[in-house]
Amino acid sequence: MATVVLPELRHYTLPAKLIVPRRRIQSDADVEEWKSTQGYLDYGLFLRRLNMAVIGHYLPYSPPPDGISEAVKKTVELLDVVLGWIDEIPPQKSTQRYGNLAFRDWGNRLGQRLNSLMETLLPSSLYPAIPLVEPYILQAFGSFTRLDYGTGHELSFGMFMCCLTLLRFYQPTPEEERALVLVVFLKYLEVVWKLQDVYKLEPAGSHGVWGLDDYCFLPYVWGSGQAQEHITSRPPDILQPPLSPDTLYNLAITRILQLKTGPFHEHSPQLHSIATSVPTWWKVNQGLFKMYEAECLSKKVVVQHMPLGGILEWADADVSPDVQTGRSAARGLTIATPVSGTPAQELAASPWMADGGVSQPSSAIEPNMLLPQASPMSATSLLPNVAQSPRPRPKGGRLAAALANSPRQDNVALDPIAEPEKPSEEASAPANGAEIGHTMGEDTIDSALRPPSEPESMSTSVAEPQVASHQLEPVVQTSPQHIAKILAENPVDH
Repeated sequence: MATVVLPELRHYTLPAKLIVPRRRIQSDADVEEWKSTQGYLDYGLFLRRLNMAVIGHYLPYSPPPDGISEAVKKTVELLDVVLGWIDEIPPQKSTQRYGNLAFRDWGNRLGQRLNSLMETLLPSSLYPAIPLVEPYILQAFGSFTRLDYGTGHELSFGMFMCCLTLLRFYQPTPEEERALVLVVFLKYLEVVWKLQDVYKLEPAGSHGVWGLDDYCFLPYVWGSGQAQEHITSRPPDILQPPLSPDTLYNLAITRILQLKTGPFHEHSPQLHSIATSVPTWWKVNQGLFKMYEAECLSKKVVVQHMPLGGILEWADADVSPDVQTGRSAARGLTIATPVSGTPAQELAASPWMADGGVSQPSSAIEPNMLLPQASPMSATSLLPNVAQSPRPRPKGGRLAAALANSPRQDNVALDPIAEPEKPSEEASAPANGAEIGHTMGEDTIDSALRPPSEPESMSTSVAEPQVASHQLEPVVQTSPQHIAKILAENPVDH
């Protein structure tokens, strides 16, 4: 596999004057401004580094005895504490489908004891940073007002881990970053999944069946990263449960199958499309990063409640002069990475190119050719071509052509809808199995991974032409005199 080198996450030093994070995003313009900030770039680099750390590592994760740091162990202990509160605060009797009011009691306890939990978690040297990281962990378990949970709350926990890495509570080493995903984030999923089940939390900002998942996104990103070097696993394997719980991707799919009934392609069409259209886990992983940036980080409805500033810097004006000297190597980078085949001149301005860039693995897993492969045809190409074209000559010789071209006939006849254009043999030929991994370009991945639009009504109505009453004389069209006149003007072939 090609070696990929990512920049190291910068070290944030606490300034003399702390800037407490607060809500900054009020409009779509603020979202675009946020995407150019240092905090956004730091978070994107953090996600990429964690993804790189878990490639080829599966669940259950069994590190060496000294492979888990004290910081990771203390974080798991904190999550175990809040997990135990769920049993201590049972749900109230309610007939509501979503949102049990006992979740607010759980949230009140979290708010009251969070400062004590953070002091237990962090060393005394980082106590001044507690006001900077508390807002993220407080929002990481759901909304205690709306009684819901979604990708914005998951994003908050990701930023919590990112902030502690910038502060060097967690170390930016492959072993530590791997433990953040396979130990800390896995424990976090255990907590939020139990919160959703016990308190019946409503999906926040869900796209319904057109979304990837009602509640989460990162398990699919990092889970597809885990599977990149899997010897036997292929994306279509998720369609054949039960699934082995060896990746976060499989765990998330298994949970969907437990919560939803009916055909998988009906309640989870996005995941079904990925399984049937994208041949390798590497392409799934790269496409999901693009989708995460587009559907989560770029949507105001997801990020509008996120506190920004402080450690995750909002603008240079928020940064003390003594901190600006240590800006991240991620400046100028984005979260999405180029796929293989990107021209060199484009790669020069693409993510991570200052450190070698990201290339497709040289030993990419070939697709399972026993399964039908999706063609790179876009959804719009499946619709009939309704553009009008010149009327074809009717069958039946010159008489039929003469009748069709009769002036009075044209007054009452409608132009036929053109037949759909037949695809060329080159476009309709099935992709060669040995080349399909290379023929699916970036547009194909994006079309397979982007949320499908809701189908519009296909019913069409054709207005009847306004015809004068003197023209509605069908007997004139077929009378012997009219036929004789046509034959005289257009002799029939013998």
